[in-house]
Amino acid sequence: MSKTDRLVNLLCLMTQKPGLTVKEMAQQMGTTERTIYRYLRNLRENGYELYQEEDPRSSLQRYSIAPLKLTGSEAVALVNTCKPYLKQKGLPLSRDLESAIEKIKAAICRREEIEHFQKMKSAYTFMTPVMRDHSPWEEIIQTIEESIKEECTLNAFYDAFSSDVSRNRPLDPYQLFWQGGNLYLVAYCHRKQEVRTFRVDRFISVNKTSRKFSQAEGFDLESYLGSSWKVYRGIEEIELKILVYPPASRFFKESTYHPSQHICEIQDGILECTFQVSNTPELRAWLLSWGSQVVIKHPPELKEEIREELNHSLNNY
Repeated sequence: MSKTDRLVNLLCLMTQKPGLTVKEMAQQMGTTERTIYRYLRNLRENGYELYQEEDPRSSLQRYSIAPLKLTGSEAVALVNTCKPYLKQKGLPLSRDLESAIEKIKAAICRREEIEHFQKMKSAYTFMTPVMRDHSPWEEIIQTIEESIKEECTLNAFYDAFSSDVSRNRPLDPYQLFWQGGNLYLVAYCHRKQEVRTFRVDRFISVNKTSRKFSQAEGFDLESYLGSSWKVYRGIEEIELKILVYPPASRFFKESTYHPSQHICEIQDGILECTFQVSNTPELRAWLLSWGSQVVIKHPPELKEEIREELNHSLNNY
């Protein structure tokens, strides 16, 4: 066994059984106390912080790997970022976050850092969209998580938005992600023979199979979503050009609505905005939400679709 292996074994021993004396470590490692002292010196030289305290009963020194230490600012950043997800119901992740936050608080060591955390923990609030209560799908989410971890194909019973309910739909689950207050699964669909997006609360049931799969090499969620407006990828990618009139033009200057957004001011606060984006119902709903403050220049087919939708709306009123 090499010296590196012995140092790793000592690290594992100190992690699993913190507070051992040098004599106890020597007995566990099957070596001498002198060797253990040398190993402890080697660990310190390699940047490992060791925690050392005196046993009041025996006056012997007990050694442990120093615990994780956080500054007050680091703890504020972690705790406040996690807090919004504690309110989400039915997500296994929420329960894990509760225990993680307590560990984060316990990792603030210095008194002045604890005081800083207490003062600043309410100074930042991260607001996130309220997600749907996923309690009815809790078992489904757990099965999906297990299948992702074990790389097992799922048989899904899914109520698709644009088609009939599909039974025994084989899916290779890749990743879960949140968007707009909903939880989605990206998976390879054997029926369609392509990677697709599935909204988790539309699953009626899922069953993990014994069939193994390997995720497509180089798969990246951001690249997969690509030019989609939010969640769904369209068949057709278009160059969208719109005119934006005040006061909406100020919001466009201050915000980025899509990674491909390009803005050019043409006159008197009027903007021309260009996007490379998929033509999907999500995009059309967003355009309609701006009312008369946004006018489509290109493509003409999308402009006509919006005109027809507005006429239908007018007839309804």
